[in-house]
Amino acid sequence: MSEKYTLKTFLKRYRYHLIVLLLLLGGYSMYPIQNSVMYSPQEISANPTLLNHGTLTGKGYSTLLSIANCTITGARLKNIRLDDLKVENVTFKNCVFEKVESLGAVFTNVIFDHCTFISAQFDKGKLDKVLFHGGKMYSVGDPERVNDNGYFYGTFFDNVIFDDIELNNVNLWPVGESVFFRNISKVSNRGGVISTGDSIYARIDNSHIKDTDFVTAGDGSSIYATNSTLFRSGLRGGKFVYIENCDMRRTGLSSDEVLVVKNCVVGGAAKGSENSKFYIVNSKTPVAPDITSDDPTDRARVAFDGKDLTEVYILNPSGPFRAGIYRGRITAINTELVDFYIGEVPVDIDLKDVTIRGGEWKDLRMKGGGRWENVKIYPQITLENAVLGDIEAYNLTFPEGNPWVGNAKSNL
Repeated sequence: MSEKYTLKTFLKRYRYHLIVLLLLLGGYSMYPIQNSVMYSPQEISANPTLLNHGTLTGKGYSTLLSIANCTITGARLKNIRLDDLKVENVTFKNCVFEKVESLGAVFTNVIFDHCTFISAQFDKGKLDKVLFHGGKMYSVGDPERVNDNGYFYGTFFDNVIFDDIELNNVNLWPVGESVFFRNISKVSNRGGVISTGDSIYARIDNSHIKDTDFVTAGDGSSIYATNSTLFRSGLRGGKFVYIENCDMRRTGLSSDEVLVVKNCVVGGAAKGSENSKFYIVNSKTPVAPDITSDDPTDRARVAFDGKDLTEVYILNPSGPFRAGIYRGRITAINTELVDFYIGEVPVDIDLKDVTIRGGEWKDLRMKGGGRWENVKIYPQITLENAVLGDIEAYNLTFPEGNPWVGNAKSNL
């Protein structure tokens, strides 16, 4: 009696032929949880739900795979290269992308819902209307090596959202249009910044960032942050940085053109170029000095360090404001300056309706001068070896007597 011809007998009889065929094709395999079955790239592209609750690995899918118009749940892509991958109108749920390398991948209208990315790299591709919701991204390589923890290097971002996702030792290197970070609170990054790129708009909402230079955006880029907390962090944008309703302590800020800080608690270094303009509006520094070293920039103050033509405006602070001025043209209006530190070479200082309570102006070498109107100065101001320059004063008063300590040259 002949043996009953089944799939099992077929695989048993021709297993060596199948192995040779797979080796010739470069080796691709799809392993569902229950059974070990192999599908071709064409089969997966025709029916992507074959990936549900399975593992995809191997080399044979490179440049061949496209996925569209479906929901994929519980899939695991591991140790695989997927160049020129095309994904459109797809939702991935609880999927894992582990050591996936892809060059030129295009994702359009895609949702990654509580997915995990482990040392995955999608370089020089395009993400258009893509949402990463929940889940996490992390790298397991050397955090000091960009290639070990870089995600989306040179990839074009347009309306890409990271929402409530954990970012652990990850560098994002996008270019393009826009990227959004929402509800980000779990960030650990020893190897560099979280997001960098040229000519990109980056927005941060309702996030809590600590010990990470969160966004450094290149030439032509801009950053907008709102309703967030940053501690020992950094927002550094090329063209325009706008920050509103944030608590930022020991956080570095910079912009080549315009920096606006509105309704914030702010403390840290603000750096600019010759063309920079800084506007600090209705904001304040932390209530108590947070001194951890002798470096004034490490205190609970804003340390402005620009160039000779950098313009800084401190306007209507919501509380006492601790400021350190190093270079540039300074204007303060309706402001109470506390522990006011002035470095060696600011150009001009204009004050109107300002109260100064203590400070250090030691070795000051003012290149220009300024106009002081309705200014009150309280002790003590250290002036040792200072040169104040040409200052026009109108209604300058010392309510508690002479505030000066040390000698200075001045046309005040």
